[in-house]
Amino acid sequence: MDAMDASRFCRILEAASVFDLCDLAQRLIRHGVHLLASDPEGHRVLVLFCNRAYELSRDADLISIYDELTKNRQELGQSLLNELGLESIILVTDYSGNNKHFAGLIQGDLLVRLMMTSVDVKPLITFISSEKVGFGARQPLLANNILLLSNHEKGSKNLSGLISVACDEDLHSLFDGFTSNLQDFGQALLNKQGRETIFLVTDKGGKNQQFAGLIQGELLMRFLKNDDDPLLATISGNIISLSSHFKAYKNLCDLITVSSMEFNFSLVQAIQEHLVAISKLKYGNHVVQSLICLQNEASKLAIASLKGTLMILSKIAYSHFVVQSIFRNSDDMTVLDCFKEINLEELVTNPNGHFVHQSIVRRFETLDIELCRNICSEIVSRKFDFELHDPGYQVFLTCKSVLRKIGN
Repeated sequence: MDAMDASRFCRILEAASVFDLCDLAQRLIRHGVHLLASDPEGHRVLVLFCNRAYELSRDADLISIYDELTKNRQELGQSLLNELGLESIILVTDYSGNNKHFAGLIQGDLLVRLMMTSVDVKPLITFISSEKVGFGARQPLLANNILLLSNHEKGSKNLSGLISVACDEDLHSLFDGFTSNLQDFGQALLNKQGRETIFLVTDKGGKNQQFAGLIQGELLMRFLKNDDDPLLATISGNIISLSSHFKAYKNLCDLITVSSMEFNFSLVQAIQEHLVAISKLKYGNHVVQSLICLQNEASKLAIASLKGTLMILSKIAYSHFVVQSIFRNSDDMTVLDCFKEINLEELVTNPNGHFVHQSIVRRFETLDIELCRNICSEIVSRKFDFELHDPGYQVFLTCKSVLRKIGN
């Protein structure tokens, strides 16, 4: 349709009465609505027709246009690949009230193919994710093609776009679909784009704990057969969740134990900004302790990342175990360096800190006998300052025992 014909038709539409629209709809159908939908001038005519039919409550005429647009799936697919065609089809669908029907049509491989094209499918993604259409029907389709889409740059981008506009219920359905096939799920995690897509739906859908439970055992260990990058990215991207899960943290500790120094060093580099937070977790502190017990460059980097926070960590439940581990398992130089930021007096009566105090005393029993004697003598001289059930009394008993060993 050229500009002159389009302008003429638009003038007719603007003046049309409710009785004229049926005839005008048939004229558009005879002209070829798919051709009109993808043509700039034809698109202009379709938009005006939809507006006029909607204003005049001519649902039947809108439905006839919709039926013509969707009766041939091949032509529908071609029109959807065109930006104007896509806009036209969404408009006609919405105005004709055929949203649910369109949702059914867009299933199968059509949506997947569209998501892997160069056309901007954001309007379609937004439309099929709207409350009117519902997203649930497409969840199995997209979930079953997670590996295909994640390996495709455009497909992965469009899938991420869909996730960004989906509601919580749809995100939960999509996550469940992604994880229903652990083989494809694992393969998708090995792909950078697939990994980012899964991380997005996991985080946005609030499924971090469930994800942590899945990334354990065989699935996590399988990454060891691949490049380090996917494994490190998976762990570092979900380190808080993994360290908070009662099964996942054990597997992470096992992984640290059997991995090379190079891998663990890279792991610490990837998660070092989270080490303080992980140390405060019920299960996470064990992960940090596993790193400290390595007694290599990886453990030194982990300890260096905690420096400046040792006093704070010493007074907090769970994290005081990490500080104790440093003084028990590190080399002499590291222990002496860390001791510089410890204020023993603040730890004596602290419910958590007194454990750290006792660990320091026992380490200095062999590291620096003179310093240890001074520390213990000072505590023992204050025997009557501590009540029987005070944390300080436990420190007193430890210091008294150590003094007996090393001599007054």
